Amino acid sequence: MPNTLYRKKLVIVGCGAAATLLLAELAETLDSPLEIYLIDNNPSAPLGLAYSVNHPAFVLNVAAKRMGAYITKPDDFYQWLLQEPMHWRGLYPDFADVNFAPDDFVPRMIYAAYLRKVFSRSVSLLEQKNIRIIQLKEPVVAVAPLADEADVQVCVSTQQQKIQADIVVFATGNNPAQHIASTCCFDSPYTAAFLNQDWSSLHHVAIVGAGLSMIDAVQFISSQGFTGKFQIFSRHGLLPLPHSNEQPMAAAPPLDLSSVGNTARQVVRALRFYVESNCRAGFEWQESINKIRPHVSYLWAKLTAVEQRRLTKALPWWNIHRHRIPPHAYANLQQLREQDRLTITRCPVTAIEPLNNGFQLRSSCPLDVDKVLTISADKVVICSGYAPGVNRIKNIGEKLLAADDHLRQSLVKNDTTFSISATHNIFALGPALSGLLFETTALHETRQQANAISAAISALLIN
Repeated sequence: MPNTLYRKKLVIVGCGAAATLLLAELAETLDSPLEIYLIDNNPSAPLGLAYSVNHPAFVLNVAAKRMGAYITKPDDFYQWLLQEPMHWRGLYPDFADVNFAPDDFVPRMIYAAYLRKVFSRSVSLLEQKNIRIIQLKEPVVAVAPLADEADVQVCVSTQQQKIQADIVVFATGNNPAQHIASTCCFDSPYTAAFLNQDWSSLHHVAIVGAGLSMIDAVQFISSQGFTGKFQIFSRHGLLPLPHSNEQPMAAAPPLDLSSVGNTARQVVRALRFYVESNCRAGFEWQESINKIRPHVSYLWAKLTAVEQRRLTKALPWWNIHRHRIPPHAYANLQQLREQDRLTITRCPVTAIEPLNNGFQLRSSCPLDVDKVLTISADKVVICSGYAPGVNRIKNIGEKLLAADDHLRQSLVKNDTTFSISATHNIFALGPALSGLLFETTALHETRQQANAISAAISALLIN
């Protein structure tokens, strides 16, 4: 019989989508007495930022058949759509008669209902195994070692209490970037102010940033009867590319890792050669990018810090090919450009100030430092991405973290437990690892990380 007098404590910092995926994996693998603390003051728990917007114009960027919460059941979300329509048809009038195909890009408000179901199911399964779940709706302010340096436990402090934890997992999600300070514009396309704005009465909207959140902004504003012009400002001047409409007739050949060198230039050259060779052989470039994805963290980890900084210069080109958008969203962008209703300017914006009839944008272009642009726009929307998630971890748990190369070294050794401490049982997944890994924000990567961390926690509880 297991000893139930003492229960080890697992603290999960965060309660968004990444935490939900981890909880789903833990529900499948754990079988030892445990207390799990979910600590987050996120009002949209267990969804997080990406899936908390309640409007059908915001759709998933990945087909339904690949959005399952479980690594062994990637089609679980699509099966849920088919088997439990009572949970999503009533969310919006247009959903009453719609039927989704496996390759459809489903509204995120429906995926939010799925995540809630996964969360509640996982909690129920864990409680059936005599595992306690404690949710605290308050922020974590510090994670620190105990006074006894030999103790592997850590102290997790919120604003109101302290918890002595055996294992900590950071699942802190996306953190808004702080490099633009202004009260004259929307700081995200996911805020209530943005969603409640009367866009149909406006004529000119400026957007800072050209990634996936820009796509969300354009799609939503267009759905609100806006007939004016979009002006996009981006540090790289590139727009996301679409998923393929075609089903691959055969799988592209795998990437030969031995052909990839240990410098940024060699990595870019090898990957470009791989994609171009496959295209000449009749495979679409999207299929080749999908084949590269599982190896990105390993290739990144092999590089020195200097070479990693060099490789980040290629990040914009990787992002537009890797973080693809639904074909209908791409077609909408192209139509707006053809109608001269959407333009994109290469210009890294660092500050925004309101004027009587528009805005003043300050840029830090390398060839024209501190350049000032004056634009005529009704509103500005910030879509310039997020701050590195590892920065937040360092702010609250710096004394426990290994040097930044700890995770890199573990990946080179193929020890993919996503441990971020050399002395304590501390892990991280999803956007919390941004700033350490080259690729870590997509559900596909987060799902793999949740599976690996769950297995590592199970092993720790047995030992």
